[in-house]
Amino acid sequence: MSRTNLKQQLMKQQLIQQELREK
Repeated sequence: MSRTNLKQQLMKQQLIQQELREK
């Protein structure tokens, strides 16, 4: 996997976590 891919995945995970916390 490329670094950009890893970064994108991390960003997605962070966004999902934030959404879950808000709920």
